[in-house]
Amino acid sequence: MNAPDDLTTLASCPFCGCAAAYYGAAVRCTSFKCNAGLSPDWSTKTVRSVQGDPDERLRQAQSETAERWNRRESQAAPAQEGGEVPERVGTCEACSKAIVDGEKYASTTDGCSLCFDCAPMLSNVVRQMDEALENGEAENWFDLSEDELRADRESMAEDIATNGDRKAVH
Repeated sequence: MNAPDDLTTLASCPFCGCAAAYYGAAVRCTSFKCNAGLSPDWSTKTVRSVQGDPDERLRQAQSETAERWNRRESQAAPAQEGGEVPERVGTCEACSKAIVDGEKYASTTDGCSLCFDCAPMLSNVVRQMDEALENGEAENWFDLSEDELRADRESMAEDIATNGDRKAVH
């Protein structure tokens, strides 16, 4: 169900950049691949605060949902040349920004992804490797043996000494 013309214009999907549409009082991305959505706040307080007929309640819920949807716009993935939307490879665990194909990001030992802005510096990774070695937790570090982790740590420390500290991204 699409919204009447007098409702707020919806921003692009914050995850894939495609158009969004109203579905009842909810807002949903129109891309079949993404299908991100945002449901209205149907809390008792919100529902009771809107007096009037059911159509007025629906318009109020749509307006509130659209406002929250549009606040998420800054997370939108940039469209590539030709209007193509890049494929989403994950979501940053720290800030919830979409990570799309072609962007640099970090992967953590527990399988999380971090966007470039939230990714740790190489020196922080070396410090985390030192802690894992000290605590006997080398096997939790991408399934490396203690010797492999120690060798990777030394290689990374040498790289920092030679090329300077930078984000630990791929």
